[in-house]
Amino acid sequence: MFKKLTERVYYLEHNEDTDRPVLGYIKGDKFSLMIDGGNSANHVAIYMEELDKRQLSHPKFVTITHWHWDHTFGISATNAVIIANSLTNKQLCKMRRWKWDEESMDKRVAAGEEIEFCNSMIKKEYPE
Repeated sequence: MFKKLTERVYYLEHNEDTDRPVLGYIKGDKFSLMIDGGNSANHVAIYMEELDKRQLSHPKFVTITHWHWDHTFGISATNAVIIANSLTNKQLCKMRRWKWDEESMDKRVAAGEEIEFCNSMIKKEYPE
């Protein structure tokens, strides 16, 4: 559900089914800001639909709070400029080289690079 906190601040609630985090929205005079990029294109689509229902402009910028998959895997669907700190960017560049087939994901869990919870949530969000 999309919630309004003030005339300029909104958010899409967390959905624990596939670990979709809260996505924030700040309405500016010249442009708007999305807080976190969602865990998938589907997650971002729901967010954008909620903005459209309220006649709110799509965000020009997305700020990433941290590198975890549930906050970043949807950023390519935002069509916005991404803002992240250097440590987050470094981790995202590392993850970009990772393989995402089931075997590779399971190996990262076994090696301690990833946790089983995230592994299972990614598989639920991306069943193909």
